[in-house]
Amino acid sequence: MIAASPFDQYLERIAGGEDLEPGVIEALAASADILPAGMLADALKRRLHGAAVTFLRVAACPFERSFADAVPPAAGEVRITGAPETLDIAAAAVGSARAVAGARTVAGFSWADVERFAGESGRPAAVLARLKDAGLDALAEVPLDSVADRATMLEQLRKVGPPVTVVAGNCDSEADWPLVADLERNGIEVRICKQASPAASETQLV
Repeated sequence: MIAASPFDQYLERIAGGEDLEPGVIEALAASADILPAGMLADALKRRLHGAAVTFLRVAACPFERSFADAVPPAAGEVRITGAPETLDIAAAAVGSARAVAGARTVAGFSWADVERFAGESGRPAAVLARLKDAGLDALAEVPLDSVADRATMLEQLRKVGPPVTVVAGNCDSEADWPLVADLERNGIEVRICKQASPAASETQLV
């Protein structure tokens, strides 16, 4: 009888509803052979969400511009772009976007912005809470492959919010990458966004 390979064992565990240990995930992410990691994480994604794909119209607007002029009625999400100098400016932009968006999603900023706003206080939780209270539904960019302290980021996003994280613009912008699975395993709702055209359309993989 041929013993099952570690990959087959991992796949069987995921299919059975188990999670892989952090050490296993880190080893998969660090390997030059990305195929096993992709196949395993795809199995996890399909177990959690199936193969559903939703197309979402996103209206992007710089934080210093008029959201009323930039957001068409058909948009399902208002995306704040740019990098405000201060948290006060960022929160004001969120409030303006929320006033126009109504019940639609308001997303904006990156984890790097959160850390920058936190400054010397080192309190990203306070920044997240301020943005969330102003009406932010989602961080627009979380570059998982370049965050130095991913454990802290996961903890703050899980405890404080906003409840949705959009992973875009980095090598982990695929639903079948291990670090995306990290977010989902920590109770954070994840959307993987792809720019479909120069217009305001993005593909949201759920």
